[in-house]
Amino acid sequence: MKIKNIVPMLATEDMEASIRFYSETLGFELRDKFESGGRLWWCELSRDGQSIMLTQHEVDVRKAGAREGFAQTAINVYLNSGVEALHERLTGEGRAVSELRVTFYGMKEFDMRDPSGYTVLVGQETGDPPTVIDASAPPF
Repeated sequence: MKIKNIVPMLATEDMEASIRFYSETLGFELRDKFESGGRLWWCELSRDGQSIMLTQHEVDVRKAGAREGFAQTAINVYLNSGVEALHERLTGEGRAVSELRVTFYGMKEFDMRDPSGYTVLVGQETGDPPTVIDASAPPF
């Protein structure tokens, strides 16, 4: 057995906002979708041979603690190059992104939240020394 690929499927409360987020921030394109009763329930977005799926929430995400739970799930997007340029573009657009940092595990990265509250880490490998902002704090 050989794994061909792994595609995460994220539950979202607002499909259109999530599609816009992944399209506008990371350049994903809508590849496939499922609609029923006039509502979009599922879609697949792809870029550079990589995919992510979104599905409409079936639970009330307005309940206390729901968004905090999603924030504990991180989607890591690893680039071959261009992390600094992407960070600069998103910052210039006024998007809520963290500072660019170098991690102890050799990644130059930043993080942001998607419309449902998931953490999206964007990074690329680097040989730069780690940036330590607060050694007692979590890395994101």
